[in-house]
Amino acid sequence: MPRGVPSGSFDDCLRALGHGRRREVVTTLSDADAPLSVRALAGGDEQCKLALVHNHLPMLADGSYVDWDRDAGRVRRGPRFDEVAALLDLLRTHGDELPWTVV
Repeated sequence: MPRGVPSGSFDDCLRALGHGRRREVVTTLSDADAPLSVRALAGGDEQCKLALVHNHLPMLADGSYVDWDRDAGRVRRGPRFDEVAALLDLLRTHGDELPWTVV
């Protein structure tokens, strides 16, 4: 855990991953080697971009799961990213045992 960044609770991680779009952001950033543009995360879809900018990225950024440079329109892993990525990976790894689809 980075110095000065408190560990979140399990509930915080669940809230962060509570919407499919946020799970997609975490998955995409897990696979990325560099910061991504909001446009790339939205796949060029304007409505998706609006949802990211006004809802999903603020929530992830507020929890320090992502670092979002609003002016540059770039998103990268935040200091608490590993918390949500680990939970999502655990859920995906055991997806065949769950009654619903995770991503």
